[in-house]
Amino acid sequence: MALPNSTSILADVLGSSGGPVSIGTSYAAGATSPAIDAKDYKFIRFSLILTSAGSATELYWQYETSPTGGAAATEWAPESTETVSSGAAEQFNYEPVEKNRVAGVAAATLIRRPILPLRGARYVRIKLKADAACSGYVQYSLSGGPV
Repeated sequence: MALPNSTSILADVLGSSGGPVSIGTSYAAGATSPAIDAKDYKFIRFSLILTSAGSATELYWQYETSPTGGAAATEWAPESTETVSSGAAEQFNYEPVEKNRVAGVAAATLIRRPILPLRGARYVRIKLKADAACSGYVQYSLSGGPV
C-alpha cells in the first residue's frame, strides 16, 4: 500500500515505447485504454506521447469513468463539465485538444501531461483521436492516496 499523497509507479496503459498504437480520427477501440483501477487515489496523471504525427496537427483526448470497470459501453461515461447557457445548465463532454506541439513529430515526444481529479471514481480510462492518423502511447500514474 502506498503512503498518503505518494505517487504510484508510472506505467504504460495504452501502447508502449516499443509498440505504439495507431490513433485515428475517431475514438476507436484501438486508441482506448483498458480500465485503470484508481484504488481510491485522488488524481490520475496521463503522459501522452506521440511517436509519429504523420499529417496530424491536433490531438484530442477524453476521460471516461466507471463504477465497476466493466466492458460494456454503458458502464462508461465521459468526464463532463457543466456550463450555463441562457440560464439553463447543460452537460457537455470534457474533450481537451493539443494544437501546438503535434505537427512534425517524428520521434517519441511528450505532448501533454494532463491531471484528472478522480472525484471518487473507481475506474478510469482514456481515449485518443487526432485530426489525421498518427501513432503514440500513454502512460499513467496515480497520486494523492489511497484515502
